[in-house]
Amino acid sequence: MSKYSKDEVKTGLFVLAAVIVFFFLLFMIGAFRTTHGTYPVKILFNFISGLESGAPVRFGGAEVGKVEKVEILPSHEKANIQVTVSVGKNIVLHEDSEVYIDTLGLMGEKYVEVTPGTIDSGILEPGATLKGQDPLAMHTLYKKGMGIAKKLDSTLVELESLLENSNEMIKENRSAIKGIINNIEHVSVDAKSLAGDLKANPWKLFWKTKEKDPNAKTEKKERKKFLGIF
Repeated sequence: MSKYSKDEVKTGLFVLAAVIVFFFLLFMIGAFRTTHGTYPVKILFNFISGLESGAPVRFGGAEVGKVEKVEILPSHEKANIQVTVSVGKNIVLHEDSEVYIDTLGLMGEKYVEVTPGTIDSGILEPGATLKGQDPLAMHTLYKKGMGIAKKLDSTLVELESLLENSNEMIKENRSAIKGIINNIEHVSVDAKSLAGDLKANPWKLFWKTKEKDPNAKTEKKERKKFLGIF
């Protein structure tokens, strides 16, 4: 004999059916809200860096849609990953709009950033395809970093060798370098003295002074004696 009566069974089935209808309607309303007022855009990538369905789509930093589907196309072409996004109808994209994958923070979630493009290129039609800019993979960054490190190491070795050669040259020509420095110091002192003299006596720039010759008198006497012979 059953523990439940026929009325109880009917009531239970009715409640179950009502719950199923409720969740069905809730799902349909949610789906309607997510698709209403949007249009699809397809984007081709070579590498998506872990982008998944449901990731946000941003326009100028503001969220305007989401990633609907990520699929690998059966094609031998290089760009064979197609990302379908839905964008609000109030967002106007153009045929030269740029699309790239970015990250919120250093280790945050992935999202798709879309730029408006230029007016002259024409408005992008719903369902049209854009070529996305691939994010830089970590192994590519690692290779570039190792290349830079090797070049830097080679440069440091060459610089060390150059410094050693410079030290040897300085040791070999120390006396000559010291003489040059002394000459520069003397020239500097003379120039300073000359500048001070010209500052105190600026008229020397225009008139040359006649210096007294200590041998002038002797030469004059000898000249008279010579002329007296004749």
